Amino acid sequence: MKKVLLSILLMACFMVIPQSPVNAQQDYGDPKAGIYVGYEAGVRFLDLDEETGVESDIDPGFVNSILVGYANGNGLRGELVSSFSRNNYKATVAVSSSASVIIDSSFDIYTGMARGFYDINLSSEQITPFIGAGIGWSRVETSAKITGTNLTIVAGENYFTYSGIAGFRFAATDNFSIGARYGFSGYGGDGFAHDAMASFSYAF
Repeated sequence: MKKVLLSILLMACFMVIPQSPVNAQQDYGDPKAGIYVGYEAGVRFLDLDEETGVESDIDPGFVNSILVGYANGNGLRGELVSSFSRNNYKATVAVSSSASVIIDSSFDIYTGMARGFYDINLSSEQITPFIGAGIGWSRVETSAKITGTNLTIVAGENYFTYSGIAGFRFAATDNFSIGARYGFSGYGGDGFAHDAMASFSYAF
């Protein structure tokens, strides 16, 4: 009888011990199922193939994105993203063995993309790492001004775009998250971009 009573008392104590902090922390860090919106901003580094007779110096630029997504609550998320980036560059073009032309310009890249993610649940942690990939389409425009003249050349081209992404998010509240990510993008084999970005998202 004493053993039965002791078992009952132990079970009762276990049931009334406050467990909400642990459970709240676990739920707190889990990606919330449903629709969310977000904004990303950061630095973009462009890597372009050098053309024969052209020496180019591309500055780090800025990139920003707005997005809307849906999280299934099981670690899988999907997003639709619209982004814009700009990188200034200077190119020296050899027009003869003794003469060259200097061009000041910029690359403006407009991208629409669908992305998919997998959130890696760390259980009791509020930090959630993730990996992802995306495909889409980009419009690359350049406005080149030839130094010493009033001549400006405008050109543009469309590219199939793909990306790979890795980063983490921190659940600041049940609805609001901040994070950071690295992204790699390719533009039809003619150029690549490396992005380091901060992100902000709100889940409804």
